[in-house]
Amino acid sequence: MRMEEAAEAGCGPRGTPRGSGRATTESGRTIRYQATSHAKRAQSVSVGVKMSSSSVVDTHRRRSDRVQSSLMGLFSETRVRTSEKNGTIIAKRIGTSWQVTVDECEQTGPLVHEMWLYALRMLSDYLGLQRVRRVLLLGLGAGGEVKNYYQRFPNAEITIIEYDPEMIALARELGLYRPYSLPHVICEDARVAVPALSGTFDVIVIDLFKGPDPSPLSEDRSFLESVNAKLSHSGYIVANVYWKKEILESLSAFFTPVRSWRFRFNHLGIFSKKTVADAFREGYRPVRNWPEINRIASIPSAFNPAQVGEKSAGIYWRIWPFSFEQYGGDTEPAILPLPAGLRMPFRVIMWRRTLRPDIPEGWFAFSERPSFKIGFTPLTPEYTKRWSESAKRALKAWRALSGVKYRIEEIEREEFGRSLKKSTLPLTMRDSVFWEIDLRGKNPLTPVRLFGVRRISDGKLVAGMARMYSSVSPISYYMNGFYLKEVAEDPLMMGLFDDWFSDALKKGIRFLDFGTFYKAGDDGAWKGFSVFKAKFNPLYFFLPPVLYKFRWGRK
Repeated sequence: MRMEEAAEAGCGPRGTPRGSGRATTESGRTIRYQATSHAKRAQSVSVGVKMSSSSVVDTHRRRSDRVQSSLMGLFSETRVRTSEKNGTIIAKRIGTSWQVTVDECEQTGPLVHEMWLYALRMLSDYLGLQRVRRVLLLGLGAGGEVKNYYQRFPNAEITIIEYDPEMIALARELGLYRPYSLPHVICEDARVAVPALSGTFDVIVIDLFKGPDPSPLSEDRSFLESVNAKLSHSGYIVANVYWKKEILESLSAFFTPVRSWRFRFNHLGIFSKKTVADAFREGYRPVRNWPEINRIASIPSAFNPAQVGEKSAGIYWRIWPFSFEQYGGDTEPAILPLPAGLRMPFRVIMWRRTLRPDIPEGWFAFSERPSFKIGFTPLTPEYTKRWSESAKRALKAWRALSGVKYRIEEIEREEFGRSLKKSTLPLTMRDSVFWEIDLRGKNPLTPVRLFGVRRISDGKLVAGMARMYSSVSPISYYMNGFYLKEVAEDPLMMGLFDDWFSDALKKGIRFLDFGTFYKAGDDGAWKGFSVFKAKFNPLYFFLPPVLYKFRWGRK
């Protein structure tokens, strides 16, 4: 078909629409159609190229987005849960680290993890050699700290109470407790769950929150009484109250405060069983706080010892160019100017607290660790019920030997000393034992009585114990004891302790003080006998670190 005929038929080249440029002359018409055809073809090609180029770009973009999304998924992730108890729970992951927040408050994450690692290190200072068998966690969060407790207390049974089922589901989903298993979790309000628990726990952690606010249970009297009932005699409570420091003061009414500190924005505290505070209210006091103790007598006269302060509450001594003062108790001492004859260029003031955990303004400590661990027990007629099973077995063995192979009697200092020199006590401790017996024995207000185990067959003294009695308070203090190596297999020390308990009952004594126990950082020589004394299941408390003040220029 010719171009003209094709035009008349209504079709242009390659299907160009009709009426797209008809001319009046044949030649012009041909030129016009050809020009139009080429222009349309070029436009069509151009559009095709543009469409093809755009399609390729979109494909690459989609692929890039998918790759980017996949890579982002490897390094970060966000999960959101809605809870009836806690509202919106957001879990975010960056790399392998998860952060779980409620109302923008971190429940599980790097800061919380660091805080609890520090808290458990603090707790370990107080636990010392004590074996932790059961741990109770009040509050699960997202389970990020469970691993810490498994690692710190590998042989302990761990129980968790968490009232929000969504938190429990999230903990299982994230699995932050792995490679350990998730402990037994009770999904219940702690107010209901705690009283229903059986037995007691050596460590109880109070970490109950709704967002940034501590649970009202942290100040609920009936709830805290139930927590105290579930705490073992030698157990500890660790409480996290976030920004509400005043809750730690409320807890002090139900438990014995041991230590408090601030970690970033969080206030935390360690407490022991309420019965320790009850005992102090009922007349117990450590031997260092006995009012009849002559503290000046322990300072050599060459150091010019004297009593200073309000009501002569402090003791003073000096070694040029320093003067030293020491005060005790939980009431902050009033630091008065020294008399002119006692002043030195540098004045060092020490305050040895008993239970008070806070550090008032103007004082500071060289260490955060407690200075001493003290153990004592309230005395009851059925005192052996508190003893460990191994102690009860040893007592049974002793009673089979008493009167047959051995007998206990009160002895003189000279015979006590001769046997002590041959005992298993380290040489470095023997001199200090003699020194303390002689020092305390000189004071008629702190009588020291010496008892020994004598072998019936040859009359030889093979073991001994020194006890001190307060003339003011219903307390007896265990000073020291020994036995000879040749009788190490027989439970002679158990016999002496049983005699101490029964003799104290007859005298109306209400508290027996076992003295100091081994704690982390102490000389290893303390360990063995601390383990033995722990068999009587005493109550423990820690003397806080010594606080200091300094004065310069003979003030």
